Amino acid sequence: MDVVSLAWRTELALLAASGSIVESHPTFVVVRTASAPQRRRGNFLLLRRRPLGRDVDGLLAAFERHLPGVPHITFGIDDPEGTEDDLRPLRSRGFTTSAALSLSASLPLVRPITARRPAVRIAPLVSDADWEQHVSLSYGAGRPDSVYLAFLRSRATVEREAIPHTGLWLGAFDDDGVLVAALGARCTGDGLARVLEVPTRGRW
Repeated sequence: MDVVSLAWRTELALLAASGSIVESHPTFVVVRTASAPQRRRGNFLLLRRRPLGRDVDGLLAAFERHLPGVPHITFGIDDPEGTEDDLRPLRSRGFTTSAALSLSASLPLVRPITARRPAVRIAPLVSDADWEQHVSLSYGAGRPDSVYLAFLRSRATVEREAIPHTGLWLGAFDDDGVLVAALGARCTGDGLARVLEVPTRGRW
């Protein structure tokens, strides 16, 4: 699969490892997660180049053909040099767009862990209680959303099961045992690894 962006290469590898179907086509990659059709980052077309205005109708037809029944339309673009301005053809058709910045490092960044607050304990997430705190931390204090909460719990199960093989999750616990921050990483093959998430609580 000829994907240029390291961010998208690692994203597709993680999706495939978690059970999503990833199909390569000449002008796009189809990502399908049948168990969670509502997930935008699990059901989308990854375009191999930035779209022109004349491309949009064909892309909409391709989305409907490859992802029938999905209640949204989501595209990604495999273009590390792209900008928000390149998304104008999609915005002109009513899409909400955003450009993401992804950071990469070619060498391991290994430094001693020094907590700013001495009461913080850095330790792997191990117990059911640790992982439930992780779900709560990722969920935050937003409005009740049972679908999103179920997704976070399902994702946490996948991440936890991957730890013996390709994963790592560390938590920062305060002196009461409350998880105030977490960091996950997964190896994705071809010598690559991906930092998954860094949720924090409050002012941490």
